[in-house]
Amino acid sequence: WRAAQEADVATIPAIVRETADDTMLRDALLENIHRAQLNPLDEAAAYQQLLEEFGVTHDELASRIGRSRPLITNMIRLLRLPIA
Repeated sequence: WRAAQEADVATIPAIVRETADDTMLRDALLENIHRAQLNPLDEAAAYQQLLEEFGVTHDELASRIGRSRPLITNMIRLLRLPIA
């Protein structure tokens, strides 16, 4: 929007979709996981949040986001490590 203002463009092409809150949350978390270079604890917390929000198993989450089940399980185990 700001770039369009700076360029003095009156209209911005966009696709507007109606989505449920849970879908938006999932998409936002997945985008952060895939796009950003999250540290392992942040990535583990994102997986944990997805598990809690959607009430799915590690297998289901892994297939939804294109990761392996052991990776999901091991990442979440990081959250249980004692603070040094």
